[in-house]
Amino acid sequence: MPFVIAAILVAGSAAYKVWQLRRMTGTTSVRAGWSLVLCLGALAVALALQWPRAQAGVDAVLGASATANAVAPALAMIAACGYQCFVVSINDPSSAARRIRRRVGLVVLAVVVLVAANAVHGPAGHPALRAQDPVSYRSDWSGAVVFLAYVGYMSASAVDVARLAARFTRLGTAPLLRLGLLMVTGGSYLSGLYSALKLAGFAAGLVIDRNLDVVTAHATRPLIIVSALLISIGSTLPSWGRSVGAHRPAQWIGSYVSYLTLRPLWEALYAVKPQIALHPYTRWADRLLPGDLRFRLTRRVVEIQDGLLLLRPYRSGESHAVATDLARRAGLRGAELAATVEAVEIAWSLRAVSRAGDAGATGTPEPAAATAADVGGVTASVLAEVHWLSQVTQAFRRSPVVRAVLDEGEDGPAASDPARQARPSG
Repeated sequence: MPFVIAAILVAGSAAYKVWQLRRMTGTTSVRAGWSLVLCLGALAVALALQWPRAQAGVDAVLGASATANAVAPALAMIAACGYQCFVVSINDPSSAARRIRRRVGLVVLAVVVLVAANAVHGPAGHPALRAQDPVSYRSDWSGAVVFLAYVGYMSASAVDVARLAARFTRLGTAPLLRLGLLMVTGGSYLSGLYSALKLAGFAAGLVIDRNLDVVTAHATRPLIIVSALLISIGSTLPSWGRSVGAHRPAQWIGSYVSYLTLRPLWEALYAVKPQIALHPYTRWADRLLPGDLRFRLTRRVVEIQDGLLLLRPYRSGESHAVATDLARRAGLRGAELAATVEAVEIAWSLRAVSRAGDAGATGTPEPAAATAADVGGVTASVLAEVHWLSQVTQAFRRSPVVRAVLDEGEDGPAASDPARQARPSG
């Protein structure tokens, strides 16, 4: 019965999304929306098939154990892929097609392996997968292939969805969307825990030559139900969250996430230019004592901008051109390109300051009016500035272009003029 209730709730979320999509016109949003509908629809059917009567009906048509061994696992994998496509489409449209093709290819491969392994002996021909008295996977290699194709893919997809959702939670601007992605991240972690427990039971069973699927099934059933609910609610929260009063807590959570997201860049600047901050908080105080988030977030943005102004003498038009060329050769475009270029120049500047020490350049920050002109007026909005600096911080921490630059051990082109990169205004 819990699976039936979960299936009804997830199906309701899918139906609501379909109703919403009928009123939308944007190509990217519609594509992302239908990916989400595919995810929720497949997940709802997979959950409904856990109901014994539904399972018996499908098995009567396709053969004994077809639901448990082939249909439900394939639907769960399709649901996971659908959500991956949704997150990529809505948050990174410039490279969505390439990234979606890769993920679709992976799920097709996993489903083909699953179906082929079932076709060898038929759905009922896997004694390790039967509900009553299953044998050890040592005695049923094709059953082991079916198990690993499903659980292995679900493990990889859970990690991918959690990574994507967490990344776009940090980089997003819409509070309800960020809260929804945070819920999806939690649901994905639970899905990953489900897969990890399944794999642990599989490995332990091989060691002791017993089948432990019945034991792991009881332990993982609550995980998959809660995971499905978190993902379905989080996916549709931006559409109805405001009507139930979720906007205010979503704003607070979004500010808190942004505040923590900016800390790595702030720490790097503070390490070489400690004058940018008075009485800085420790890392744990930052996390556990958020206080007045609006004030502290604004203060963090100002301190980061002060640090960047102090690095201006170490930057040049030549360094910007070289950084842009490196980012373009890595296949980056749009906002991701701009953020990576900024991060590369910051990395070069920080290294130059560290090596120069007190003998280095000590340029004086330019007036605020010049800064606003430099960034195309983006500083007029603190929220836009937070979004931009979050993108830069993400690139500074994780971009392979920045890592490659730092690994080379070079300071980058010498600063011949104080000109600074102008970031895009749109």
